[in-house]
Amino acid sequence: MVSHESAAEIHGFTRLPKGLSVVTVHSRTTHEFRFEEVLAHRSHDLDESHIGLVGSIPVTTMERTVVDIAAGRHPKHVGAIVDDLVSRGVLDFAVMADIAQSVARKGKPGTVTMRTVIEERGGAMRSQSEFERRARELIEAAGLPTPVHEYPIPWAPERRFDDAYPDELLAIEWDSRRYHGQLAAFEADRIRDRAAAVNGWRVIRFTWSDVEKRPLEVVETIQHLLDRAA
Repeated sequence: MVSHESAAEIHGFTRLPKGLSVVTVHSRTTHEFRFEEVLAHRSHDLDESHIGLVGSIPVTTMERTVVDIAAGRHPKHVGAIVDDLVSRGVLDFAVMADIAQSVARKGKPGTVTMRTVIEERGGAMRSQSEFERRARELIEAAGLPTPVHEYPIPWAPERRFDDAYPDELLAIEWDSRRYHGQLAAFEADRIRDRAAAVNGWRVIRFTWSDVEKRPLEVVETIQHLLDRAA
């Protein structure tokens, strides 16, 4: 099947060379695959779900293609490609992260690059529930007041804030998986934040990296906003 840079060109990736002929064959293939000016990769971890059809041509999916082209490329380069695809609403970040995790192994080219790209964007391999649990444990350990979990938004009660201090009109959103969504989800969050401001609420957002790498800053920010509301 068409893969790597050739698949990337078909899928409309930017920031990659064009005009290359690259395919992937199964590692158990016994015959020699040799065609002039065609680069063939052998793979044993290419699941059927990682392959789609463009017309009648089998091509690795957009998410699998990102994982494949990470080999030999700097995390900043791959990260820029991922950010572009997500902002265009064509890449499912969570699916990409799941594929990266499923094929990762020590010494496999691109594994470290993908791990870096994913971790820098909120740790997609971790679930939202795990992230919220860790964040709430941080609040409890710091001695901060316990927020109300899954608080119904007053002007849109069918929706909920992750955590809230209703008396202080302060909401907290734990953005572990916000990045994984498409552009519409990103825009919806901003619309909700503006609606909160109109209704006198403050919304603060924290990522997994904030909780893991900057826990003191998270605690101090929440404490400062609670103090201001007092």
